[in-house]
Formats: sequence, C-alpha cells, structure tokens
Amino acid sequence: MSPAFSQIPAFSLNNPHSLVQQGEELYRQQQLSSALEYFQKAANIFAKNGDKLNQAITLTNLGRLQLELGKAKDALDNWETAKTIYIQLGDKTGVTRSQIYQAHALQQLGLLPRACSILLQALEIQEQSCEALTAEKIEQTLKLNQEFVTQQPDVLLLTGWRSLGDVLRVIGKLDESRLVLEK
Repeated sequence: MSPAFSQIPAFSLNNPHSLVQQGEELYRQQQLSSALEYFQKAANIFAKNGDKLNQAITLTNLGRLQLELGKAKDALDNWETAKTIYIQLGDKTGVTRSQIYQAHALQQLGLLPRACSILLQALEIQEQSCEALTAEKIEQTLKLNQEFVTQQPDVLLLTGWRSLGDVLRVIGKLDESRLVLEK
C-alpha cells in the first residue's frame, strides 16, 4: 500500500467517491503525485462498477493532473478513453471537452498536425487538415455559429477556438490564426 493510501480508513479505499474527494483535497494541498494515485484508483473502481459517467469525469480530471505533471502521453490516453465513454453515453459536451484536452496534450508532445485535426473535429469545422484550412472556411464556420460570436461564448468552445488559433500560428498559418484569435 502506498504511503498516500495508508493514511485513510480501509473502508474508504473501495469507495470511489471518497477517493475522488481525497484526491481533490491532496490536489489543493499541492500533493500532486498522491492525488494522482487517488484519481487513478477511483477511475478503476468506477470502471469495475460500470459507472461510466463517473469514470469519464474522473479520467478527465486525472488527465488534467497528468498534463500538469508533464505526463502528456498518459493524459492523452485517459482523455481518449473518456471520449469513447462520452460517445457511448451520447454526451456531446463531454466528447468536445475530451477532444480539446487531447489537443492540448498533443501540442505538448509536439504533434501539431494531429492536435489541429482533433480541434477541427471538436469545433465541427468541415475540413480534414489544418494545412487545407482557409480563412474562408473559418469565416463560414463562424457564420454558422453566429451565436458563439455575438453572445456570451461557451468557455469550452472559446478554449477550443483559442487552441486552434495557437496551433495555426505555430504551423505557419498566420492569417487563419489571426482570424480565429480576433473573433
């Protein structure tokens, strides 16, 4: 048993909700490695119990922590699993969130074309690659999503668009990047 787990009652070790709470508390205390263990164990128990929604939520949070700790590949794997679960559950927002997080991990891994492709999917831009993406295609997509541009934007989508703008800038699509970031 790891030192982190030796400090809590044994009955709590099988309760995934208690493990998540403990992980959150450890995170607040900046004990990130210990928090990671709790989230991983909770995700495993949720999976074993067939609690798909809580498994996906916990994997999403686990991935965020892993990315913060520089474990981009592990984060990417967990977000891919979470995305698959969200697809099964019909949770479009969960799928989009997972894709945006995956793109962040791919950026850290230096896999910019793949990150960009995933962002195109998440933002529902009908293009296969960022290399083929044009300013006109971006304008067309933004016009279709006029609510996003004119009203209070969804923070999740705003994050996705900002990430797309950043990736486009890094791969040299400066006009397209500027258009995305200005909107």
